[in-house]
Amino acid sequence: MSNQYAKGTVQLLIRLDEEKKRQFYEAVDIVNSRSFGAPYSANAVMRGLIEIFIKDPDIIKKQTEQE
Repeated sequence: MSNQYAKGTVQLLIRLDEEKKRQFYEAVDIVNSRSFGAPYSANAVMRGLIEIFIKDPDIIKKQTEQE
């Protein structure tokens, strides 16, 4: 049945200001414009980022130390 979540999944809500949301969707569009095949959805990008963070919780600290 369409519009139903897969069993065993949950929904995660995040709040962003309008500008951050716009920037995020623009970044997703940039990635999609550079790749062939099926486009990435914003949800797929967020899931990927969450998985990266789970594998390496210090990634944010490492990134800020490099800047």
